[in-house]
Amino acid sequence: MLALLVALAALGIQQRRVSDPHVRYDRFSLPAFDAYVHVAMAERPAVFTVAPWGYRVLAPAAAAALPGNAVQGFRRLALLSLAGAATVLYFFLRRLGLAEAPALVGVALFGLSPPVAESLRYVFLAEPLSCALELAFLLAVASGAGMGALALVMTTWALAKELWPVFLPLVLLREWRHGPRQALLAMLGVAAGPLAVTLVLRGWWWRPPSEVPGAAGSSVLGAATLALASWRQWAQPMLLLGLTPLAAAGALLTRARPFVSRYGWLALILLGLPLGAASYVSGSFFAADVTRLMLYALPLLVALALMAFFPVTVSLAAEPLPPAGRRHGRTDRACGAAAAFVVFTLPFLLDRYRRIDLRQARDGPLVLALCRESLQAAHRLDRGREVVFDPEGQRYQWGVSPPEEMGRMRWFLREGWGALAHYGTGDIVMREATASLLVPCLRPRTLDAALSLQAPSPRRVGLLLNGRSLGGRDVTTSAAETVVRLPAEDLFRGDNVLTVSDPGAPGLHLRRLVLRPAP
Repeated sequence: MLALLVALAALGIQQRRVSDPHVRYDRFSLPAFDAYVHVAMAERPAVFTVAPWGYRVLAPAAAAALPGNAVQGFRRLALLSLAGAATVLYFFLRRLGLAEAPALVGVALFGLSPPVAESLRYVFLAEPLSCALELAFLLAVASGAGMGALALVMTTWALAKELWPVFLPLVLLREWRHGPRQALLAMLGVAAGPLAVTLVLRGWWWRPPSEVPGAAGSSVLGAATLALASWRQWAQPMLLLGLTPLAAAGALLTRARPFVSRYGWLALILLGLPLGAASYVSGSFFAADVTRLMLYALPLLVALALMAFFPVTVSLAAEPLPPAGRRHGRTDRACGAAAAFVVFTLPFLLDRYRRIDLRQARDGPLVLALCRESLQAAHRLDRGREVVFDPEGQRYQWGVSPPEEMGRMRWFLREGWGALAHYGTGDIVMREATASLLVPCLRPRTLDAALSLQAPSPRRVGLLLNGRSLGGRDVTTSAAETVVRLPAEDLFRGDNVLTVSDPGAPGLHLRRLVLRPAP
């Protein structure tokens, strides 16, 4: 209880320090691209959004389960997760052999640290919940928990972040005393659950969007070069106000050797995580991102920093773990069954709605509007009602129109209509030889697409649905309506693509689009 009170006091101080009464976020106005993505995920956790965020379903689902809307849910989730992480850190420090007072100091250091402040300032990410699960796993390993408990924590963690493989060797190191073969089997047993969850999320069941050329991160050499060239931007955040040098000093002491031998390699990897995430994945450095990602290394750094000043109780540090046979009790079997239950029920909780790939442009309002409006349009069609896209009614200009009107955005326009066509307020005009439109669909059924097209001169245009030809249509200088039948066998559950191909000169106008179930 004292550890929890210290944690809440530290988090309260941080919350007051980082809060800005002049800045308020809601379901339409958010701070950055990641926030828009995660709010979209929280509103429909079962539906895929954008890679790689879309696979991290646990935090958005937890935020959606909390009272209030998605934005309020993320605020509450961040505070609860960090309070839980700080409390679990107390037990982890005690298990390492530190006395009660130093462990409470460690809780305060954790709660008052810059990574925690950054996590409270920008709550729309998975880091707070993922850090709590990291500490739960560290405590379970240090306390001699059985394979079922470890598998349950790691399986749950795999739903929040892709860090779980880095922590697997801790199981191997702990079980090595029972022989290499048994240690390897134990590690594979713990890894089975999170690996199965990853396979379900990333390809076996949830169908990911198609690959985007150039969407992958830079090369390892390029990432290393960028990290070295940008050292001024990440050096200071990684010092954590002196905590990192203090941890390095503590690692040199004799009493810290057992800790360093088991966790030292992991601390180094987690220290390099912010650099790798920034330079290899995103290709740019932001001090706030580096500070926030230091949250994963923070528990180990706090432990080493405390060891620089406080002795380690020999009776706790050297206490042997219970024999392997005694750890497989009823509770451990229940945890293993719970991990298996998560794996087997996950496919039934996920919606296989195939979202169009949204990685090409880091446009948060577009992601949020498209995720909301496409599903609403799909539900409307599924109920037998028509969906109308009219340029006169679909007008939204970013930075000018009120954010709560983003539903009027021209989210259904894809490639070929010009740069930032979804923010257009004028005529919808083809700028390239082909242009694409979205056709949302919940249940494959034959649809009719009534296209009102107008050309500068009479011509014949081609139409394709998801790459399959629907034949050609004649377009004149008057905006005549052309009805195109969209066969059910060419549609799928998701964001289908209707493409207009005009080999003539650019300038084809789209005056209106109406989607309706075929009679």
